This record gives sequence, structure tokens and C-alpha cells, in this order.
Amino acid sequence: LVSEHFLTGAPQSIAATVIDGGGGNFVLRIGDPVRPGAGGSLIHGFTIRNGDDGITSTDAFDLVHCRVTETSDGIDYEGGGGTVRYCRFDHNRDDAIDLDGSTAALIEQCELVDNGDDGIEIRLHPHAGPDTLDIVVRDNFIAGNGEDGIQLIGYDEETARRFLFEGNRIVGNAMAGIGLMS
Repeated sequence: LVSEHFLTGAPQSIAATVIDGGGGNFVLRIGDPVRPGAGGSLIHGFTIRNGDDGITSTDAFDLVHCRVTETSDGIDYEGGGGTVRYCRFDHNRDDAIDLDGSTAALIEQCELVDNGDDGIEIRLHPHAGPDTLDIVVRDNFIAGNGEDGIQLIGYDEETARRFLFEGNRIVGNAMAGIGLMS
């Protein structure tokens, strides 16, 4: 699913190409929550707005050169994961990006600003494998969020995850740059 930006690179095409959720449960849903699959979708060059979740996902997908605004969670991962690159998340009522379940993600060169709760919330739900989940958060600007820039929430069970946070500018969030919660 690509806009004209995919072909032209014209930044104004992102603002001009809007997917509006009309206040529904989500603007876009990737995958079937009953039968998650392999994923592999690409969403490129849109403004995604006005839904409870901007994108809800059980499958892997890539989000590139998009703006996600006026939702509760910009992305509500319930599994899968994927790459989020060159995107802006602003004025979402809860988290810009919420990683739940068995989710691996690469989030890089994004702006996560002025969201109501966390820039990125990562719940460390139990995950035994077979593969370790890699979560890479690199070269982002995370600022002005209502709670933490990045929040990790742990549980009383082991989780097979590796984290790499590097090159991020995390400033001016209401509670902590990186918050660790049990």
C-alpha cells in the first residue's frame, strides 16, 4: 500500500494522502488476529489518523515515510513486528508505538513527539522462542511525551528478547527518558 511519495519522494504527498479511520477501532489492521500469518506488508507515504489504533497488527509489516496522529496507540503491535522508518508519530492519546506479545521491531530515524503516554512502550510478555526477539530503537527523536520516552514493562517470567537502543535523542518527556517498570 503506497502513496505517490513512493514514486516521487515529494514530502507534501504524505500530508495530502490521508487514511482516516473515522473514529473506529483501528485505521488499518495487518493480519488476522485469529490466524496470524507471515506478514510482509509495506505501508509507505500516508497520514494515518482518527482511530482507536492507527495500525493494529498481529503480522510483520514495514511502515515507511508515514505520519500517524490523532489515535490512541499509533501502532498497537500484538505480535509480528517489522520495520518503522522515517515516520512521525504525534498527538496520539496513548503511546506512539506499543509492542505487546511476541514482537520484534526495528524503529529508526523517526520522530515520536507530543504523545499522551509513552513514545515507545514495550511489554515483556513471556516469549520462549524458538527465536530470540530483537528490538532495535536507533537514531530517533523522542520528546515531549506525557510519560516515558521508552518504557519497558517486565513480568515474572523470562523473555527471550535482545535490545539495542542507540543514537536516540530522548528529551523533555514528563517522567523518564527510559522507564523500567515491573
